[in-house]
Amino acid sequence: MSNLTDKQKQPAQAASEVPEAVIPAESTNSSNPSEKLDRSSALVILGLDEKANAYAIDNRFWQLTKRYRAEKNDDKLKLVTAAYEVASGRAAERQAEQIVDNQGKKFIGKSIRQWKVSLYYSWWKILAVLLCVFLGASLAYQMITGGNYDIKVVSIGHFAVDNTFLTDYSVDKLGYKKPYISSADLVIDGSEAENNATIYGAAAAASFLGIEPDVIIFDAKTMPYYLTTVTDLDSFYAYLQENLPQVLLDQIKPVTGTMKQYKELTAEEGDEVLISPDDEIEHIYGLQISDPELIHALGYTNEWMSQKDSLIFSICATSKDITKAEAFITSILRNQNIIAQEYEAANSSDPASTSAVS
Repeated sequence: MSNLTDKQKQPAQAASEVPEAVIPAESTNSSNPSEKLDRSSALVILGLDEKANAYAIDNRFWQLTKRYRAEKNDDKLKLVTAAYEVASGRAAERQAEQIVDNQGKKFIGKSIRQWKVSLYYSWWKILAVLLCVFLGASLAYQMITGGNYDIKVVSIGHFAVDNTFLTDYSVDKLGYKKPYISSADLVIDGSEAENNATIYGAAAAASFLGIEPDVIIFDAKTMPYYLTTVTDLDSFYAYLQENLPQVLLDQIKPVTGTMKQYKELTAEEGDEVLISPDDEIEHIYGLQISDPELIHALGYTNEWMSQKDSLIFSICATSKDITKAEAFITSILRNQNIIAQEYEAANSSDPASTSAVS
């Protein structure tokens, strides 16, 4: 049995009927019906009395707009909307704001209130423009001057990166005076939710590739989409097999691929993929490490929800000093156990981590 009283049922019943006889005829022909309505006539159109409160007005408006949208009755929908604007006081608020805007001082064509509203809703666009300007200026400077960097290492993938270790390692262990270490966080295939960092990740990655980096570090999910930006490591991996202990080689996975796989992966749906005989030849394009401790020690935190920790070291196809890039990767891989051990020792001696464990 329903417990609703007749008074509680009234709004739903009234929602099914708009009192046609009392709707001003001229209001349906006006481009802005609210200009010809006062609060009393607006309430009549909504089927409410003078004592209707804000809740009743909002509720009736929702009921009527739902009905007229279903009926595709644009004229009634427009009139009910105008009546709601007047009955709720929003039309009066807008008129008051318009008067203040018209009478107040203007700054580049807008009042202070209009600038506040504009900035509130478009701050992220302004930030994006400033970021693009900064990246563009930085990229232009580096392309013109070369940046005077000893070595350029960029990371592209869905990870958070603290560049401190790689920067210090490049200076203290490898003797570089001015290394360039940077990263772009992106969700390459759109399979996971974007955030403020990843939404501009692809643009940042394109900018970094424009400076002709020496080493590119990917995650396993991202790397196949950038196959054309790296050179094959067939001979370099053969060198590592001859010069690194087997215990270290066992921790390195050569990442192979073909241009056929890349073309099929990146082709738009319905596009014809043209494959040449050379596209089917498999090459090594990266060297992967998967030890979480080592990855964290290098300053990387995996942001993928569905992917395990991984880093893939590659050499950019446009690097101007491949020997330098090979030396950088070799040093990291040769010292990978030492790097992980030092990181673990530093964490175990950290008072914060010790108290957390205890």
